[in-house]
Amino acid sequence: MPLFFAAAGLHINLSFVELSVPTIAALAVVPLVGKFAGAYIGAVVARLEMPFAVATGLMAKGVAEIALLLVLLETGVVERSVFSLLLFIMLTYILLTPPLISYAVNRAKPLDRRATLPADLPPSLARFALDDITVGDVIDRARGYPGPALSVRTFADRWVVPHQQDYVIVDQGEFLGIVSLSMLRYLPKGTWFDTHLGDIARVSALHARPDEPVEDALQRMTENGLTAIPVMDPESQTFVGAVTNQEIIDLIVSEARGEH
Repeated sequence: MPLFFAAAGLHINLSFVELSVPTIAALAVVPLVGKFAGAYIGAVVARLEMPFAVATGLMAKGVAEIALLLVLLETGVVERSVFSLLLFIMLTYILLTPPLISYAVNRAKPLDRRATLPADLPPSLARFALDDITVGDVIDRARGYPGPALSVRTFADRWVVPHQQDYVIVDQGEFLGIVSLSMLRYLPKGTWFDTHLGDIARVSALHARPDEPVEDALQRMTENGLTAIPVMDPESQTFVGAVTNQEIIDLIVSEARGEH
């Protein structure tokens, strides 16, 4: 890599200062706008989270452009002055991109996947509604869970429901991991039939206990950006079931309105 940049540096000079101001401005702005626009449109079309930050990160690439410039210079397609100017621009991209990425990441807002209470339900009533209710009271023990051998295509067709982003994967009664819908955005749809949930499930140590207050479980899910949490027996560490934040929200609404 150092030799590669040195080869480009051997051809560089300050002859580009003799170019007209509109030409310099066009050669500086058009590649910048084109690179960012292409990256941003691609991130939006692919439904990636935080497309602004993703597009900014792709701006760091400059090695391929420098290689192309060397070829164009050797074949006489571009003059030495244009080559020098574009090379300066590429090096500027590489040097300025790290702080730009930091700015873009700090500016980007991740998706808020937390369930929210209805506007007409006061938070005080919600807290009152959860008094003396434990996680074990919420668990649907008759519920089934997707297994690791299930294909992503079948999972998406049969298991995905509104207001839930995370799904607990269970293998013969044992908790295996969690699959989030955000993972599927990075998985080409052509591979959904051949990819199984066990291949993409992430292991999570986060869990709830049947005897703990359901409000504590909801708080833990909120803090970790989860919409579902496995419930484990504290003594045997066996899988008991799972609860979702939407189930807890529905419980809050029904209990609080009943008290009200």
